[in-house]
Amino acid sequence: MTRRVHRTIHRLTAAEIDDSIAGYQAGATTRQLGRTFGVDRRTVARTLASRGVELRGAPMTLGHVEEAAKLYAQGLSLARIADRLGYHTTTIHLRLKSAGVLMRDTHGRERA
Repeated sequence: MTRRVHRTIHRLTAAEIDDSIAGYQAGATTRQLGRTFGVDRRTVARTLASRGVELRGAPMTLGHVEEAAKLYAQGLSLARIADRLGYHTTTIHLRLKSAGVLMRDTHGRERA
């Protein structure tokens, strides 16, 4: 008969949450913070998100896609939109394309 191993759940204290927010905003990853505080990276991500911290690398929201489409229609380049919204140029391109936005070529002409 095998014994069941029970894991102790470590909950972040208020001070650890504050430290994780400061660390994340200073550039630490959720994986690094998880190792530091002895919790899973997903726990760190959930905690940060619940405190209103916008996570890096998070998928574009529908609102961001709509804003990107509006900016693109006004003539902004993918690079300028990416800088403004904080995403990679390729992410902007793929999300606009999947949203049905007609893309321009490198000379500003609509693609066929």
